[in-house]
Amino acid sequence: MRIRLIFMSTKRSLIRLAIVQPLIPAYRVPVFERLAASPDIDLTVWAGSSCGSLISFPDRCNFRCYPAPLHEFGPGIISFKWQFNQLKAVLERDCDAIVFSWDAHYLSLFPALALAKSRRLPTALWGHGYSKRGDGLRDFLRNWYGRRTDAVILYTKTIAHELIEQGYDARRVFVAQNAIDQAPIQNARSRWSGYVKCLKAFRTQHGLDPEQTILFVSRLEPDNHLEMLIEGFATFQRDRASAKLVIIGDGADRVKLESMVAAYGIGSKVIFTGAIFVENEIAPWMMSATVFCYPSNIGLSILHAFGYGLPVVTHDNIEQQNPEVEALRHGQSGFFYRQGDVTDMMRQCSRIIGDRDLRRDLSENCLKLVEQEYTLEAMVESFVQVARFLARR
Repeated sequence: MRIRLIFMSTKRSLIRLAIVQPLIPAYRVPVFERLAASPDIDLTVWAGSSCGSLISFPDRCNFRCYPAPLHEFGPGIISFKWQFNQLKAVLERDCDAIVFSWDAHYLSLFPALALAKSRRLPTALWGHGYSKRGDGLRDFLRNWYGRRTDAVILYTKTIAHELIEQGYDARRVFVAQNAIDQAPIQNARSRWSGYVKCLKAFRTQHGLDPEQTILFVSRLEPDNHLEMLIEGFATFQRDRASAKLVIIGDGADRVKLESMVAAYGIGSKVIFTGAIFVENEIAPWMMSATVFCYPSNIGLSILHAFGYGLPVVTHDNIEQQNPEVEALRHGQSGFFYRQGDVTDMMRQCSRIIGDRDLRRDLSENCLKLVEQEYTLEAMVESFVQVARFLARR
């Protein structure tokens, strides 16, 4: 009698996942690096070189990265985008599943999805799932696209629940909460904490009282409404001799904001550092601050602040914020103020500045959020789950 031996391979086959993006910003590189290192994923990223004020940082990465030039045309909010390589990524058929940006401005998105469907290539759309400047047509198009793909990937649980309530199949709605690499922040904090005298000298040099300093770190753009913070600080600092406002960043509004500071006569109390990109240089400013105030349009900066245990103040109109605002829990990791109300914004900052015990509790909660919930590991695992789901399709 012949005995037939069958050897079954236990090696898991890789899922060839392609992601097409407008660009690869610096904060996204660690996500793609870790996703590419997953034993389940063979990753290719198609991306343009720039989008608005952002530029790509694809140098020396451990995933394949192909150029995908992005063309934008049209004025303001009715502008359109065309990215031919959304179609090229499908035509090359070098993947088992593909993820596109969930943005109704892309005129190339419809033909790319149609082409993928004709080739039986599973697709997912990755995006906010809502618009801060929502209108009927835009919302209709976004949902029209969303219902014609195999899965959607969102940044927040709130929007995911809303879409399911609107009729989306819960099985194909995924959440990948945005996260940033906290390792450079932890290293910088540890380094400066070990040099107590240097940190003290830094504070003395810049006249910073760590119990009276308000900090902002981001682009100085109109949507962020830094003029509100300067207006509010002008009143706030009158009875606080050691109060300082530190603004780290550069952008279109810098000249206007510096003129406002001069007009209010508070030049000695406001520090414009310009843009700083090295974490070890940002750290002493963060570690000398009391509260992180971002008047409007807050995004990943909230997770940056939390990495230093800094409580955050921003406005309460969630629909006009970026998805990361979901990390702010009122009274636990910071406070919301009434949108447009400068007095209330400074009142919330004062609550934090004036109560050391409250500040300690808020700080502990901020650190827990970025150490336990908003992590790169959780975000990458969500994408692995999406890839497995699409591969089964």
